[in-house]
Amino acid sequence: MIDSISRNINQALLTRNIIDFDDMDIYLYGFQLLFATIFKGIGLIIIGYMLGYLTEILIFIGGFSTLRVSAGGYHHKSYLGCFIMTVIFALTSVLGGKIITNYGDFYITLGILFISSILVFIYAPVDTANKPFTETEYIRYRKARIA
Repeated sequence: MIDSISRNINQALLTRNIIDFDDMDIYLYGFQLLFATIFKGIGLIIIGYMLGYLTEILIFIGGFSTLRVSAGGYHHKSYLGCFIMTVIFALTSVLGGKIITNYGDFYITLGILFISSILVFIYAPVDTANKPFTETEYIRYRKARIA
């Protein structure tokens, strides 16, 4: 669905000479990214509302989006798979936060924050085919080049 919507809009822009043929792939990728993000956001908001966690989901979306811009992320093979993984991650984060807040103590929360920070430091940002690192970024992020 995301692909067909993006391709239709892209074709319409090309037909009306709004974009150049050489730039078609760039616009297609941008539309796919835009619509995937919009559908994921709307889906998360609907699920959050239905489960009674709308505020928590909105906070998650804000925090996760901010982190994702600089840290990159896991890329699934399909939009549906990406959506499912995002929903699982969001609900795990929100419900885990609720459990820790209600039943945990300060040291459990601090431990989880510490482990999470280490994992982000080790694995983020992610070098992908769509957003490869430059030489400067390899040095800045202290990442080994994977051939």
